[in-house]
Amino acid sequence: MSSRWPLLAAPLTLLCLLSCGDEASRHDPASRPSVGPGRRRVLPLATATAKTRLAPLLAQPLDVALKQHGSWEHALATLPNASYRVTLHFAGEAPRLLAGPDQRSGLRRLTPVSQRAGFVEATIQPEHDAAWLVVRARDGDVLLERIEVRPWATAKNALAQAEAGQLAPIELDREVRPGWVLAPGGEQRLPVVLPADATRLTLAVGPQPDGEREPAELVLTWTEGAGAGSGRREPQELLRVAVQGSRRRWREQRLPLSGLAGRTGTLTLSNAGPGALVVDIPELHCESGATRPNLVIVSLDTTRPDRLGAYGYERDTTPRLRQLAAAGVLCEDVLSVSAYTLPSHATLFSGMHPLGHGVVHPGHALDTSKVPLLADLLRARGYATRAFTGGGYLSPDYGFHHGFGSYGLHDPARPVTQAEREWMMEDSARGGAHAERVVALGWPAMLKWIGARREVPFFLFVQTYAIHDYRAGSERSRYGAPPEGQGAVPLRTLERQRDEPYDALEQRELGDIYDGAIRRMDGLLGRLIDRLESADVAQRTIIVVLSDHGETLGEHNLGAVSGVGHGFGLWDEQVRVPLIVVAPGLAPGRVSRRVSLLDVAPTLLELLDVPAPDAMQGRSLLALLRGDPDAPPPSPVLLDLDTPVARARALYHQDAKLILGDPEAWVTHPVIQPAWLFDRRKDPTEQHDLAASRPRDVERLTEQLQALVQFYRVTGGGPAQAELSPETLQALAELGYLER
Repeated sequence: MSSRWPLLAAPLTLLCLLSCGDEASRHDPASRPSVGPGRRRVLPLATATAKTRLAPLLAQPLDVALKQHGSWEHALATLPNASYRVTLHFAGEAPRLLAGPDQRSGLRRLTPVSQRAGFVEATIQPEHDAAWLVVRARDGDVLLERIEVRPWATAKNALAQAEAGQLAPIELDREVRPGWVLAPGGEQRLPVVLPADATRLTLAVGPQPDGEREPAELVLTWTEGAGAGSGRREPQELLRVAVQGSRRRWREQRLPLSGLAGRTGTLTLSNAGPGALVVDIPELHCESGATRPNLVIVSLDTTRPDRLGAYGYERDTTPRLRQLAAAGVLCEDVLSVSAYTLPSHATLFSGMHPLGHGVVHPGHALDTSKVPLLADLLRARGYATRAFTGGGYLSPDYGFHHGFGSYGLHDPARPVTQAEREWMMEDSARGGAHAERVVALGWPAMLKWIGARREVPFFLFVQTYAIHDYRAGSERSRYGAPPEGQGAVPLRTLERQRDEPYDALEQRELGDIYDGAIRRMDGLLGRLIDRLESADVAQRTIIVVLSDHGETLGEHNLGAVSGVGHGFGLWDEQVRVPLIVVAPGLAPGRVSRRVSLLDVAPTLLELLDVPAPDAMQGRSLLALLRGDPDAPPPSPVLLDLDTPVARARALYHQDAKLILGDPEAWVTHPVIQPAWLFDRRKDPTEQHDLAASRPRDVERLTEQLQALVQFYRVTGGGPAQAELSPETLQALAELGYLER
């Protein structure tokens, strides 16, 4: 069998020693690694969100009182074609931020990327125009206290790092890989020791993303010897690839290493053409007698377990998932850590609570210098790592690409080929959903990737918004029809903001549409399972199917809140998620004990025999999955929600559930009360609030909640500031997370 190790880049003075053995020490990206057999050095990847403190274009205190619908205007200097972050501090009702070529016409509303009480941030995208910034009060008075406008780092900053010879994430055709830019005549030298069982080299090459469409030519050479005075020989050309600037995508190249195994020398990547090119980190394939398990994680965004046939739902919405669950372990009571995509996936990747990794609201990103991620750990141990995602809150802007040799983004907002663009326009004209376009573009490529990794241990992460976008309604007729004499409820009626509860017909319509989206996704999941089996890798693959959060379908109507969606509360239907684990040697079964998404990463690392970093705050569930009677008892579970819509925390302890809202926080729908208390055993749908009748329980649980908050904060790594590209903002708006 063959295993695959990343060929690690280094300065000329560093000799990278690669080993294809199975033993590896604990990988801690924050520590300084040694180099030698049994230790594998992975250079930290520069991120597209690298923070650079640039001089502010505007930074001044204000003492401006705006009455209802009043405006404050400021003319900015002529700006280059770049992005700027606007930060406004205020008192009172949150105002709107607008920008345009002048203060009267052409103004557009700026979408907040971060918003809370007294604070709002947004991004200006001037296009060679003199920009006017306008702050406008809404229905109430507002006091403007301070405003700042600063340039902020974008993917172009990462590209500049790559041009300077630094390793950085580079995006071509919605696929991000760590690599370098090679200008004409430029080169990268990689001193290496090729293991005795090395068989081939794989690397990807493409044209510079923002460069002229001049042709380039990648040349890969091998020079024998470890350095000066070691008897270096003339370079041996191994590969020459023409790169055409008209095809801005990555192209993989595979190179046999006949006769080079076991030798020491330098691989040199150079550009012999007139145009610039990009190249990713080469990966080395080595023969290995061990057969290590693969890992596949499928995240079905916005999926409630109680709507899955595998969890006993009356409709068999998931026949393929039900078959998969019968071969593995199904966890019956699983809680996420929040009620929306970003913090939940950050926890899935890091094994840290949102209050530990710090990614609690849309303005935060993973600080990968402090928080080791699952993909980092597995790539350091020789795994080929690949992600296919729907973008949005899974964008590299938030740091999720770290550790992946390839990180796919399939949002229609990203640049696509002309053929795909025409197909998307036709699909949109037919009423096709954003998520359906995402899946149609990404699923075939994913199945192809699996087929090319039959003898390579791999980590495949798949995330889709196919269920998140259920209100597209393409499958609403799959489950029944309205009663005789009653037509289907229009989607606009179902989605409108309203004060009255949803009636039975409306709730049934929502359920039909939601169930149809799940049924459609189950078919795609079946194709993935079939491909693993046809590639003859299913028997040595750990398959995990889960979700990041659920969805309210009219169960909780909070005044101005429509009662449909997620991210506006911590009700069970928004935070309970499915979790199914199928693994070699793991007997089928069910786990009734309450568990948390926080525990998934350490569980998977134990299944893969990889030590979990000390920074992980979750604990392995493997003993519980194996039915061990000595498995640790359930722990209290803390949830955190911090968005422009709502701020709240919840504690699950035994049968009690406490939700603490923040009435002082600015929210889109300010209906959060100070506390709710529910008995989950007697009131599983959370319809009877006990807070007023049991104040001592509220006080006791509040103390426990605050203690957990402090624990996760003290033992965590903290966030970095997220810098969101225009494409990411557009994708989030299309997914419904941000207002257009």
